Amino acid sequence: MQGKGLITIIAVALGLICITELLPTWYANKIESEAKALAGNNEEKYQKELDKLSKDTLNLGFTKLYYTNAKEREMKLGLDLKGGINVLLEINQRDLVTNLADYSTNPVFVEALDRTDKVQQNSTNSYIQNFFVQFDIVNKEKGANLKLASPEVFGTQNLSSEIKFNTPDEEVKKIITQKIEASIGAAYEVIRTRIDKMGVTQPNVQQVPGTGRILVEMPGIKDIDRVKQMLQTSAKLQFWEVGTIQEVFPYLEEMSKNVIVKGDSMGVKKGFNFTKALNLDKLRSNAVATVKLSDTAVVNKILNSEIAKEARPSNLRYVDFMWAYKPQEDAPEYLELYAIKSNASKKAPIDGAVESARVDYDQMRRIVVDMQMDANGTKEWKSLTEKNVGRPIAVTLDNRVYTAPNVNEPIPNGSSQISGNFTEDEAKDLVNVLSAGKLPASAKIVQADVVGPSLGEESIQAGLWSFAAAFCIIIAYIIFYYGGAGVYAVIAMIFNLFFL
Repeated sequence: MQGKGLITIIAVALGLICITELLPTWYANKIESEAKALAGNNEEKYQKELDKLSKDTLNLGFTKLYYTNAKEREMKLGLDLKGGINVLLEINQRDLVTNLADYSTNPVFVEALDRTDKVQQNSTNSYIQNFFVQFDIVNKEKGANLKLASPEVFGTQNLSSEIKFNTPDEEVKKIITQKIEASIGAAYEVIRTRIDKMGVTQPNVQQVPGTGRILVEMPGIKDIDRVKQMLQTSAKLQFWEVGTIQEVFPYLEEMSKNVIVKGDSMGVKKGFNFTKALNLDKLRSNAVATVKLSDTAVVNKILNSEIAKEARPSNLRYVDFMWAYKPQEDAPEYLELYAIKSNASKKAPIDGAVESARVDYDQMRRIVVDMQMDANGTKEWKSLTEKNVGRPIAVTLDNRVYTAPNVNEPIPNGSSQISGNFTEDEAKDLVNVLSAGKLPASAKIVQADVVGPSLGEESIQAGLWSFAAAFCIIIAYIIFYYGGAGVYAVIAMIFNLFFL
């Protein structure tokens, strides 16, 4: 009897443990089903309903459940069962080569890159292999006799310990190829870290050898826009001086006249009012234009046209026009345009240099991201803020302006802040991206497939039906063959199945 009592206690204890482990899955599914029933197929409404329902708490006495912790502890299903997102990323290898050459503007180097871009579209060779072939061809055509170890190509300060002026081309090719492969490996690690910080369960991240591509599978993720933003962002945080409307207005006025006279040459429809599109009367902060979202493509076309580039005065020669990260909350149909003071090499005064980042709130209770720079960045930040007291400095990420405040006084301690009209998720994603480290080059999504939940439901239903049929056949056979003993065996099997 004592032995049977112990067995009963163990069985009950195991049963309670199993129930405790299964409860989070049941509760998370319950909340999601209720949200889906209320929202139907409207994804935006589904998220809102889920946010409301997730505040509910299930108190069972021995444990409390709420949606967020239940979601973390639920049974994990793979991409084929639960659905999710399948993404193929490609690292921009031109960026990698350009970085290694310290943004060289040598005509042979630049033309070789341009030709490689064209050749790569129909080539199975790696980008760097094609680049070396095109470099040799252009070098020969121009009679330049330029060596890869030249200071104008890869014989830069950053690579001086490995590449000397007399290093043979073949040796340089080996070194650069290894650097490219290492950079793609680093990109893979950054992508994996970002996905881990998103809380994706059982993700599959793989490098596609020799292509500079990374395959990512994320079960259970539905917000594809958020995923694209998270994966494609290079985390290339830069700080720039900003041109003011007073400096840029004469040029914009000149462009308005050019659009009237030469609009056809710019690819702009007749009658387009450039001045009206800029909405200069709506200006605020340190933007130079406030453009309707529907007009941004036309404004881009005008400002990037050859006519616009030729019309630039000397003080705006290297200005890059960049759009804001997102519209202001009280003007959702408009996007601000900034004049970023760049240079011939396109190198920012401060590039990266962020040591840590965290989500915080400012005095107005708006969500912000506080950052602390490393030792080098602190010195550069102090110098840049000293130089620009009373003027704006823009903080950009992947060529989008997050904020461009005026500098009131020099900042010697390396602290900075981004206040970009964030939602909580956007701020967390930005912190995660900055914390995971920046990609060595930009990345683009060449393929993105959403595996719909219907695929998962069909697979689960088919699996359940086949399991139920097989289980019933086994039970019937055991009872038929063993009689009364078979009934006890079936009960024991059901208990064991429950424990499993």
